[in-house]
Amino acid sequence: LHLWTLCAANTRICAFRDALLPLLCRFEVLCRLLQFRPSAPVAAAAASRTLRSTTPHRCTRCRRAADASAAMARAALRLVELPRWPIKRMLRLEEALVRHEPGNWCLITALPPQQPTVVVGLGGKPERLLDAGELQKRPVPVIRRFTGGGTVVVNGGVVVTSLIVDKGCEACAPFPRDIMKWTEGIYRDAFSQMIDSTQFALRDHDYVFQDRKVGGNAQSIVKDKWIHHTSFLWDFDEADMRYLTLPEKRPEYRGDRSHDDFLAKLGALSGVDAGEGALKLASGLFDSLGAAFDVERGSLS
Repeated sequence: LHLWTLCAANTRICAFRDALLPLLCRFEVLCRLLQFRPSAPVAAAAASRTLRSTTPHRCTRCRRAADASAAMARAALRLVELPRWPIKRMLRLEEALVRHEPGNWCLITALPPQQPTVVVGLGGKPERLLDAGELQKRPVPVIRRFTGGGTVVVNGGVVVTSLIVDKGCEACAPFPRDIMKWTEGIYRDAFSQMIDSTQFALRDHDYVFQDRKVGGNAQSIVKDKWIHHTSFLWDFDEADMRYLTLPEKRPEYRGDRSHDDFLAKLGALSGVDAGEGALKLASGLFDSLGAAFDVERGSLS
């Protein structure tokens, strides 16, 4: 009888080990992909799980206490800086993380100096949103992202950020208006060391400084995650805005203002260029997100 019990226990341990190994391999592949080394707490947690798998079952009271302690622990979030990634590569990474990888992420990059690129939302109609005559005179790439939102022109003066969060996370309810309101507070705090953040606000679906737009947003809510990504206008060439027509549906606060009267440059407001601005914004996000998450910061070249 004792021999049978021991064999059954060993069988359960082996089954647990066999189920765990693919998950560990997947995590290691992701770490190598992002060149992102697990921190000491992550390694300690893995070691703890391995130890628990080889120790006898605890009593019910101990298990309940451990479950309660785990519930009180804050969720982890990886903040990854991507120096000068082009917009198409950034969008591909975002979609891969949303669709295939667990966990919470914050990505940030200052786009490299490049030819302007027009990015159209998932449901956008280029024939209505873009000036065909301007495109014929000065052809530029036009790409479609996997989320909704408006149409933007991006170049080396734009800082792109993405927040990818599990729907079960208690920091924010997974609904469009809740996400917008929560991110408004996150970014207001993150910008506090660069601009007068009391003038930073959410207006309709835009981030504004006073009454001028400094950031456009798009988001998507899927089965178990949501993503909210933003293009912050650090600098731009006014001529590039001619690719865009005046949208039929536009925020009430904009009215009929042209892009020249409607947009503001964060570079002029902060006194730093997009590259330095991305670094400062990453530091601000590390602090502001730290109120809701255990943030681990890393970078990928």
